[in-house]
Amino acid sequence: MENDYIMRQIKLAGEGIGMVLKKKVSSETLGEIQKENGEFVSRMDLILEYLAKGKFDESFVLVNSLKYKMSVLDFQNVSCWFIKQLKHVQDHYSEKLTNEIIDHYQILLNDLL
Repeated sequence: MENDYIMRQIKLAGEGIGMVLKKKVSSETLGEIQKENGEFVSRMDLILEYLAKGKFDESFVLVNSLKYKMSVLDFQNVSCWFIKQLKHVQDHYSEKLTNEIIDHYQILLNDLL
């Protein structure tokens, strides 16, 4: 099967797609942000901190501000990561963070992509 040209091409395409889909979101991907006091903090840490405190709008603004600073693919990965994080904390904030709110954030993140 490896000797078949078409099968090799399909395998290579599949491996390439797999590499793209496996891309992880890290602190390096999101970069740093300067706080009011002048110190720099990881944007990822700040987003996670906001989510832990139930500050969903603030965390959304941080993610959405990356929309035009990243490639479309990178921003889609970050958006998916953010939505997963929202769903992860949803149990703790079930009245404040409904499925409709998460869907609304998803729509806003996908706008203009």
